[in-house]
Amino acid sequence: MTKPPISTSRVLINLFSLAILGFCALIVIIPVVLIFALRSPQNPIDATQFNPNRQAILDTTSVTQIIPKQVGSFALQESTNHEARENIQQDIFAIYKNNAHQTVYLNVLQTSNLTEYRSFLSQGANCGDCAGTAKLYTKAPTSYGYAFCACIRFAQHTLSWLNGNWVISVSTASTLQSDGETLLNFIKNYPF
Repeated sequence: MTKPPISTSRVLINLFSLAILGFCALIVIIPVVLIFALRSPQNPIDATQFNPNRQAILDTTSVTQIIPKQVGSFALQESTNHEARENIQQDIFAIYKNNAHQTVYLNVLQTSNLTEYRSFLSQGANCGDCAGTAKLYTKAPTSYGYAFCACIRFAQHTLSWLNGNWVISVSTASTLQSDGETLLNFIKNYPF
């Protein structure tokens, strides 16, 4: 039994449908590709610019010194001192903004467990499920870690370092391209 011939109009309708489907796929695929291309870790900061010469945080250093109202051009917006927990004597989180509305997040932890220090430091140099670069600088005079992570909805720069029995972590995150220079500008002015 032979199949009836396919009409030319039927072929044209199928081709037209495929063309529309392909065009719709391109409309979706091109922006997704552009987003990932713009967010790719093409410009992490030079983490060796981190200045390890910092003031020591002493037992007598107050929270208002550790979380100053002003760090360079960045003004403190809000800070939270979380409750002490196992191996963590203090956990302070602060948000800073400058006049250009660039935001920097500062997290300062005091811990008595050296293993805990290394754990927090390595967490700060880890991108998890995001694409990016992460590196620990353990041979520097002050051990520190740096990560640039490009996720689907945001990009983030994080620099974490040890200061005595404190772990300090500073990050910038943005729904647009995260600005590593903003991070460096904050860190250059942060005394600890």
